[in-house]
Parts: sequence; structure tokens; C-alpha cells
Amino acid sequence: MCQGTALSVETPRHVATSHGPPGRGRAVRSALATVVLVVLPTLAVAACAPTAGYDGTDGDGARNGEAVIVSDMSFAPEVLTVPAGSTVTWIFDDGGLAHDVVFDDLDVASELLTEDTFSHTFEEPGTYTYQCSPHPSMTGAIEVTP
Repeated sequence: MCQGTALSVETPRHVATSHGPPGRGRAVRSALATVVLVVLPTLAVAACAPTAGYDGTDGDGARNGEAVIVSDMSFAPEVLTVPAGSTVTWIFDDGGLAHDVVFDDLDVASELLTEDTFSHTFEEPGTYTYQCSPHPSMTGAIEVTP
């Protein structure tokens, strides 16, 4: 029966004794409680992770790029080193605050984003600096090695 907002599950005695040894109903309720109180909240937290689903690989474990997280009014990592030919993905997750990626010496810029991603492939070795145009104190660099 429902009491307030808590749900109380009552198992009639004849069910516990007619379908198995005494105490079986308690074991089933205990296992169900473990699933509800431990497993489901863990899955919910994992699903809300900002980078859930992106591990910098192509799905088969082969590296196809690197990620920069745009969060807490910063780029993390601030300096990322990658080999030539790498695709860098910026993941925007700063609680609805809009940011962009604007390169100093490249004709490359993202849109102003509050979420989603922006990617660019770096073919030539060098150091490429960038900033967030609405927040000029947010700066970063991509160091591309041969």
C-alpha cells in the first residue's frame, strides 16, 4: 500500500510459502532494492557525463583525434599536442554559456555555441593559438607535430 510518498510492498504469506522456501520474497525484494538504489542512479549519472560517448577514437579503438572541453570559462587542456593529420574536437559544455573558437592565424572559427561540438583537422605542423571572442581571457593552443 502507498503511505505518503513511500511505496510499501506487502507479500501475502501464501505466496512466499507456495512458490518457494520461506524468505524467498525477502531476497527478491532485496535484489530489487539494490537495482533501484544502486544500479539505476549509477547509470543516470554516467549518462549525464559531459563527454559521454566521445573517447577520441573511431569506435574501433583507433585514434582519430583529440578533444578540448569548453567548460568553466576555460579550454581544457589549454595546450593540446597532436600529430599532423589529427582532428581536434571542441566539446561545448559550460551550462548554457555561449563560447566560440577563433584562431589567431588561421581563417577558421566556430559558431557561437552553448552546446554541441566543433572540429578542425590540422594537416601542417606548427602552433595554432585561439581564443573565445566573447571571453578574450579564454585562450588555447594546438601544437601540431610532424
